[in-house]
Amino acid sequence: MAARRADDPLGPRLQPEGWRISFRAPKQFLRGESTDPSIVPFLGPPVLGVQPVLVFWQVAVPGSKTDAAISAEILREHGMDPGPVDELLEPPAGSGALGDRTATQAGRPDGPAMVRFMRYDDGSGYAVSVSVSDGTIDDELYHLYNSSCESIEYRVP
Repeated sequence: MAARRADDPLGPRLQPEGWRISFRAPKQFLRGESTDPSIVPFLGPPVLGVQPVLVFWQVAVPGSKTDAAISAEILREHGMDPGPVDELLEPPAGSGALGDRTATQAGRPDGPAMVRFMRYDDGSGYAVSVSVSDGTIDDELYHLYNSSCESIEYRVP
């Protein structure tokens, strides 16, 4: 295992039981509570009344459900109205990295929430979302979100 740099913004690697991925959340985020084993939330430090929330998701994906519809459901979980689902993935949304794979990205880096999602052929999928209460995602939070997304490593089942 490579040594971490002192300026590395991410904490230790986690792999929830039954998940096919491992990931790292920002160091200054605290793991939140969840009774749902398919959701792993992290709460960032509140700044000026804005509470950042980063969530890793394990998603069961029915074959007929589109990436846009799944992304919209996740954004709704953050209390955001994603608007028309058929417009959700139009530019400036599009794609981003989840580990070494390309994922669907919905939402805007300067908006209140965004999500990256990818699916496996077997009907399972994973997503990472970020949201802020009463505010927008700033450059620093987007950098932490992007780093967490890129930290994902896939495991062979």
